Amino acid sequence: GKNGAVIQVRAPMTMPEGYTFEAKVGEKVMMVKVPKGGAKRGQIFEHLIEEETQMYIPLGRWRYSLLSCCVLGVLHPMLCNGIFCPQVALSQVMARVHLNACANPVLNIKARANATGVIVASVALIFLHIILIALPFQSGGITIMLMQFVPLAVLDLVIIVYFFVLLVKARFFVRQMYKIDGSTCEDIGKSLFCTFCTIIQMGYHTADYETYSAECCSSTGLPPFLQALSPHSLPPPEFKKSFSMC
Repeated sequence: GKNGAVIQVRAPMTMPEGYTFEAKVGEKVMMVKVPKGGAKRGQIFEHLIEEETQMYIPLGRWRYSLLSCCVLGVLHPMLCNGIFCPQVALSQVMARVHLNACANPVLNIKARANATGVIVASVALIFLHIILIALPFQSGGITIMLMQFVPLAVLDLVIIVYFFVLLVKARFFVRQMYKIDGSTCEDIGKSLFCTFCTIIQMGYHTADYETYSAECCSSTGLPPFLQALSPHSLPPPEFKKSFSMC
């Protein structure tokens, strides 16, 4: 459409006033802001196209290859998060495509993965390690050390397994969502052996960083006012049955 044109948009879900999301008009994807009073699912409202701003996300292929981690610069927030805080980067990708803490698709905005919660949990876990590691050296005794180290090791193992399950499911979902060829075996292999690159590739793919700036600690890795929801790519019906653990 041209600047100043008015289009009609059907709300893909119930959304509050001011919520910004992607809408597909023909072959173009543009940002639409929910008008005053909000919109209920299925409601049709008018949107004035004021500029050609688009959240371009490729279909049928990855935006960048797996090893193109530094293509946007060595200090890019998604690159830094993917390397130093991969759990935060993954949660941001999951929030963009509306996955919850079990990597299952949800339509409720508040049920999405939350980067802030992940940061808080990570800091708490670090302090827990410091406390449980420091106490045995003060009290002494091999028995006390084993009683504290074994549960800690089990906890770490559970967290690591949980993280990789989320990563595999998230990559599978992103591929299905954007019609990218691949297999479950490929998702598992790349998630296990190219973990950082896999997260960064998904992060680069699900955001148009040429249009929007990146942020380290926002819920989606994008400006707070921008909600990276794609109505044209919402979970198909079969996902609701296949991914219903939580």
